[in-house]
Amino acid sequence: MQIGVLDIRINNPLRKEWKKRNDRKKLRNRLHRVHGKKQAFHSKERFKKIESFSPPTILSVRKNPEATIKFFNNILEKVKKINIMHTEIQTYVIHIEMQCVMEITEDALMYLLTIAKNSRLRAKKKTILWRINSPTDKKAKEYLQNSGFIIFFEQHQSIDTIECVDNMNITHGTNVDTEVMKKVCDFVKEKSNESVSTKFLYKMLTELMSNTTQHAYTNSNITFFHSWYIFLEKHENIMRVTFMDNGLGIPNTIRKKNTEKILKICGIMSEHKLVFSALKGEFRSETKNKNRGKGLPEIYEPSLNGNIKDLTIISNKAFYSEKNGQDLKNSLNGTMFYWKIECMKGENNEN
Repeated sequence: MQIGVLDIRINNPLRKEWKKRNDRKKLRNRLHRVHGKKQAFHSKERFKKIESFSPPTILSVRKNPEATIKFFNNILEKVKKINIMHTEIQTYVIHIEMQCVMEITEDALMYLLTIAKNSRLRAKKKTILWRINSPTDKKAKEYLQNSGFIIFFEQHQSIDTIECVDNMNITHGTNVDTEVMKKVCDFVKEKSNESVSTKFLYKMLTELMSNTTQHAYTNSNITFFHSWYIFLEKHENIMRVTFMDNGLGIPNTIRKKNTEKILKICGIMSEHKLVFSALKGEFRSETKNKNRGKGLPEIYEPSLNGNIKDLTIISNKAFYSEKNGQDLKNSLNGTMFYWKIECMKGENNEN
């Protein structure tokens, strides 16, 4: 009995290998027809793309706001595109090339952290990895190591973390955290070498942390999941405190007068004046509840009393400080608070 060709293929022990090669060939041809070019089958590089960004030499929201905020907004735009685009690429690597950075401040590191954390939360079927090169400048590298920034990047092993006794590492939270507030107050007392009253500081932190939960806006333009970051460092006899709330920002959330709404539409509204107005206690609560809108005046009061100095607030396009105020060209998503506390060494000091 003559055996047919079909029977030979079915009974041939090499049929499985032949079918596997044939299926691969069909898939290559199909990809070539769809994309118009040859695709490497099962190639890891096809599912991975690297996006590189170079920060300004002074990476600081406070000291170099325009260039730094523009740098972060470029990263945000790329992250948004990655999360919505339809592509076969499954893994993206965002490479921050810090070799040329000469100075870093804590506010920039906080903002970079909130971008990285939120990109991982929002990406559904894609993975975004972060790679950061160490600055060649010795002081900038040490600051990066001492800040506790690298702790948040569990897969990052190229930069060592160094414990610094004069710093309280970047701390993150979403609600009012009494343990963190106590830790901050104890740190200030310890570094002041005396019994300093920190009641005003505890009150400030309560207001700042509570804003994150109270202002749970459902606006579709929200960029980040609401959270806060705080960092402390002692420099000589000065304690520097930086707090970041990554909400919508003060100018976007406070109540505006009709004339101010018109000016905003026209693009000529002074946002730093809105921040100063809210600090002074003018009724600016968007909820129109008279029990609300008292947080910023209570944050501003220690500055008037002299308990804190150099209060600086950066929110959206508003840049407010005790010395001057201005509107920026680039908008920051969220609000940065920065102030100084003098660590005086006197026997009869009373605060």
